[in-house]
Amino acid sequence: MKKRRATFQSVENEVENKGKRRRKSRVEYNMMDSVSALPDDILVSLVSRLPLKEAVATSVLSRRWQNVGLSTMTLRFDAVDFSIDNNLRHYFRQPKEFKEQESWNYINWVNHVVQQHRGEHIEEFRISFCLDCRFSSSINEWIQFALENSVEMLELDFYPEVFIRFEDYTFPHKLLGICTPSLGCCGYNIGFKSLKVLQIRHVGVTGEVLEDFLANCPLLERLSVDSTEHLVNLRVVGSSIALKYLVIQDCDNLESIEIRDVNIVSFIYCGYHSTNLLISNVPLLSEVTVSKEYCQKDFVRVVFTQLSCCLSNIVILKLHIQGAAYNEHPALPLLANLKHLELLVAANYLGHFII
Repeated sequence: MKKRRATFQSVENEVENKGKRRRKSRVEYNMMDSVSALPDDILVSLVSRLPLKEAVATSVLSRRWQNVGLSTMTLRFDAVDFSIDNNLRHYFRQPKEFKEQESWNYINWVNHVVQQHRGEHIEEFRISFCLDCRFSSSINEWIQFALENSVEMLELDFYPEVFIRFEDYTFPHKLLGICTPSLGCCGYNIGFKSLKVLQIRHVGVTGEVLEDFLANCPLLERLSVDSTEHLVNLRVVGSSIALKYLVIQDCDNLESIEIRDVNIVSFIYCGYHSTNLLISNVPLLSEVTVSKEYCQKDFVRVVFTQLSCCLSNIVILKLHIQGAAYNEHPALPLLANLKHLELLVAANYLGHFII
């Protein structure tokens, strides 16, 4: 085969392309060098905005970047997005051995990152996977690690239902330093002095533990509790509590929620008709969502009665109703400041549901 003779034009193009590549790499190097020249605290802040795996991967760039990448302040351990129903259903159908192995892989991943982490402060620590009581030892160590690093946002998002037969992970009250006759005393108290946001799903906590959270976390403004069977009664009471946003949903055994003498701004409750809402002296409460499955026929009247102390302040009201009865002459209160009203109704009419 004959070799093609290089023309003057082709040689000129090749030289030009090499020059462009050289200039491009020089520009990239200068940009990289400029970024590396930034102070460590700024680099850590930038890296903390990356997904966790990418943030950790920056540690291989150089010795200096090793410290930066492993000091990320955002630790979101997201392997699968189970908030998407299709993902959860697909995972649920997998063989038991596969699910068991994936859970242990997740445990090892989190353990590895936690052990390598070099930062002194964590803005967000998120655990989200199919974990239950069998993994309590590892989960306790992660929580203690987050506490020791002054965590601001703690999210424990568990999906034990894929295993069916195991109980939920139970939060260790000793980490709060709780000492009560029912829970006993612990030998130490790390405390959550920096905690601003707490979100838990399928975590075993009692009302007593949550109340101690509120009492021992002076900066805690957001609390979300989802799908815990241990919660029976919850009291959010006292002007010293910093809580502004409260979400309680799908807690099957919850009998009552008392909210009194606090500066709460937003309250969301999604659950069952038997839960009694006791609300009083909440002058700043302006956003309320109440969603009750299989609610009583006079649901609207009951809700307005429970919210009677703050109706004049409510700006956003959302009522999600299932099984409500039509009332031709409803007695509705005056909602002087209401700007947004949302009703989601599934009414039973002659045995058929109308949405």
